[in-house]
Amino acid sequence: MILAALAVVAPAPATAPVFSPPLGQHLTLVTEEIRGDGREQRRYRLERGLTFAAEEDGFTATLTLQAATADGDDARRRLFTAANADLIGRPVVIHLDRNGQLRSVDDVATVWRLWSAGLTAAMQPDPGRTADAARLATQLDRLPQPDRERLIAAAVTALVATAEDRVATPARPASVSIGNATLSGTVQTVAE
Repeated sequence: MILAALAVVAPAPATAPVFSPPLGQHLTLVTEEIRGDGREQRRYRLERGLTFAAEEDGFTATLTLQAATADGDDARRRLFTAANADLIGRPVVIHLDRNGQLRSVDDVATVWRLWSAGLTAAMQPDPGRTADAARLATQLDRLPQPDRERLIAAAVTALVATAEDRVATPARPASVSIGNATLSGTVQTVAE
C-alpha cells in the first residue's frame, strides 16, 4: 500500500529534449536568397559559422558571420554588404530552450545597432535616399526587442525547424514589415 502511494507522488522522469544539436562541432550555415523582379534575378548570400553548446535547461547557438556577398555592382549589393560589414567576425550568442525555441539573444542592442547603422549609412551617399535612410533608421529604432531578437535569430530558428521535420521545407511566401515598408519574397530551408 505504501509503495503504491509513493509511485503516485514521485515525479515523472524528465523527457529528453526534442532538439538535439551536435554540441561543440563547428558547422557552416549558408543562407542564400534569390530575388527577382521578372527581368533579372539577384543572389544574396550569408555564410556563417555555427556552434552549439549545452547550457542549463537548453542550448546556446553561437553564430558568426563570415561573409556577406551579393551579385552585381550596384546600390542593392552595396546596401546588403554594408548592412552586414560590421557584423563579420562578431559572434552572436543565441539562447534556445530544450526544444530549440528562441529564449534570448545576448547583446541584442549592439548587434541591432551595428546592422541598422550599416544599412542606413549605405543609403546616405545617394542624395535621393537620405530621407529614406532617416525614415528607415527611425522605423528600425522603434522595433521592439522581441522582434529584433526574432530577426537576428531567424537563421538558427529556421535550421531548428528543419531539424525537427528532418526534411527540407517547401518554398512558401513570406514577408517582414518594418513600419510602412514590407519586404516580400519566398522562404525555403534546405538541409544538405
